[in-house]
Amino acid sequence: MVKKQAKTRKRVIIPVAFISVVFLAAGAGLGLWLGRETKRMVADRFNQEQLTIAQNVARLIERCL
Repeated sequence: MVKKQAKTRKRVIIPVAFISVVFLAAGAGLGLWLGRETKRMVADRFNQEQLTIAQNVARLIERCL
């Protein structure tokens, strides 16, 4: 009876452990991807704002000259 319970536990624990590892790996991958995407989006937004500022300054300089 004890051996049967141990066998049943192994049958349950191994798939649960495997699924847990898969979810952890997927979470880590998603976290890395989201970090890179966020960094890219922030850099794009910063560059767009800098371009807008540079265009406005160029217009002001042209008006003054």
